Amino acid sequence: MQPLAERNALRAVPGETSLAELALMLLRFYRRFGRLLLLPALLASLGAAWWTAQHPVYRASAVMDVPGLSLEEWRQVLPLLWDPRWVAASMPDDSPAAAAFQRQALNPAFWDERVQFRTALRRDDLRNTPNADVRNTRTLGLEMSLPVVDERQAQRRFDSLAGHIRQALLWNELSGFVRERQAELASSRPALQVKIIKARFGIEQNRQRMASMQALLQRYPELRSMNASSVTTVQEGGASYLAPMTQIVALEAANANAEAEERQDRRELERLDWYAKLLGEVDAVIRDSTSGTQLADYLRKQQSSVLGGVQEIPDVARQVADEINQKLEGASFRERTSLFKSSVAIGQRPIAARNPLLVGLGVFALVLGGLSLLLAGKLALRRSDARLPAPLFPWLPAPLRRWLLTADAR
Repeated sequence: MQPLAERNALRAVPGETSLAELALMLLRFYRRFGRLLLLPALLASLGAAWWTAQHPVYRASAVMDVPGLSLEEWRQVLPLLWDPRWVAASMPDDSPAAAAFQRQALNPAFWDERVQFRTALRRDDLRNTPNADVRNTRTLGLEMSLPVVDERQAQRRFDSLAGHIRQALLWNELSGFVRERQAELASSRPALQVKIIKARFGIEQNRQRMASMQALLQRYPELRSMNASSVTTVQEGGASYLAPMTQIVALEAANANAEAEERQDRRELERLDWYAKLLGEVDAVIRDSTSGTQLADYLRKQQSSVLGGVQEIPDVARQVADEINQKLEGASFRERTSLFKSSVAIGQRPIAARNPLLVGLGVFALVLGGLSLLLAGKLALRRSDARLPAPLFPWLPAPLRRWLLTADAR
């Protein structure tokens, strides 16, 4: 064990203060200056609590149903939600509160905290099915939670968020459709062009071979009545070839199949060409648009502009237009049916940050601590500088000084 003399020597080391001594120092400090410090702290806390009670803030929540929304799609949409151009276009700033809400929406953390993707999978499902693809899991809805002052503000803000999300989802779905078609144009159109050229060359080769076989039959008419379907050459080790008539029939059948495939490829190439016409300068619209409605309106307008000047619309053009219209109608229907499952629910009690009791206690502790530090610094400065006046707070009236400060504190 440590000797008593050594412990006393360690306790007497200059600059070291025990917890008990520190507690006694604080007690003496607040006995001397308690009234001076507690009075402003109490007044500030009462004022803060009263103001908070007059301006309550409640937590409102609602669940928005979005048909067919997956976690992967939701994550694709998220960057649009805090884009400044999109926020300015979707959310009004016609009042200070609305402008403050708009500034909050520019922060990605706002969307992570206030809008939650609720998946249909639960922990038990993941435990029973470890290989479940969470990214493609459908949603039960988007759960939104906002601080609001009243029901009117809650309805307005939730409607603003819902409209903003609907436009982003509409834009994402249509732009994804456009990008898929553009990728198909970039990859399939050159391949189809090469395939058609090769098919035409093969068909022409077969026609020349058929012409040679016809000339051979005219030169040797007896070949028409051959029973055998093949002939054997005297060269190349006696290789066998199709007889002229059999070869003509085979080449005609091959050409018929090749021409059918060529017609199919030409139709597919024409379909892609019509897609290029009906999409037009869609890249600029995708880049500059601030809502899904703008992109949808452009696709409809471009279709009317291109097909409106055609006297007789080809079937393939109608097919392309129908595919685009089907996508537009499906995306628009989804946008229209993305609604709240129920009315907005508002809590009965204010949130913790607007609880008058908690706010009052917090302000009281903050003001008391701040004033205590300032006063302790002032006292330390007085002890180190003899030029400072002897009385503490000499500018206070004498009766007030006597009431606020104890005799030893003056």
